[in-house]
Amino acid sequence: SSGINAEYGHKNLPTKWFSLDSNNPRPCERFLKDAFTVYGTIRKVDYEDCVEDGELGDDITVIGNQFGIPLTFNAYIQYQNYAHFKAAMSGLKGKQLMRLFPGQKPTFSPFVVDYDRTGFLTDKTHKLRKIERERLAEEAKRKHEAYMKQQNELMKRQLEKRQRKKRKMEEKRIEDLKKKETKPSKKKKRRKGG
Repeated sequence: SSGINAEYGHKNLPTKWFSLDSNNPRPCERFLKDAFTVYGTIRKVDYEDCVEDGELGDDITVIGNQFGIPLTFNAYIQYQNYAHFKAAMSGLKGKQLMRLFPGQKPTFSPFVVDYDRTGFLTDKTHKLRKIERERLAEEAKRKHEAYMKQQNELMKRQLEKRQRKKRKMEEKRIEDLKKKETKPSKKKKRRKGG
């Protein structure tokens, strides 16, 4: 099976064009298949993030671009047979990707197609990437759960603090009322006369 390495946009594909939604900003394999299945049956798709040196820190597991999800990625598409691969190679050459929403002007992204000379889609490397992504997803899930637990504990402490303050204020108010009630009232004597 032959594979193609399709690099979009400034040699990169816009991540948000192929993500399910803003809550899941990773490329969706189904969307990649939908975009390229016009040339034939697809055997396998995969992607890699485009990360420039120094662009991201070590922790890129939190969802959302402001937290480290790259804006672009390289897509790798492997067709079921060579004829489909050749159709894609000739059909995509010199083309641009277009994104169109009703009532909006179309957006274009340049598109470079090349043979996959890296072995990116071999079964072994594909399986290793899948395992690594699952590990990173699990790690991200653990970090998110730990963060949410920390936030919940913080909110609980703040609520308890507010409740203690409210109780103290209520106790003081009751104490002040009791003091008022127990103080002997000084009634002014009326003068007789007149």
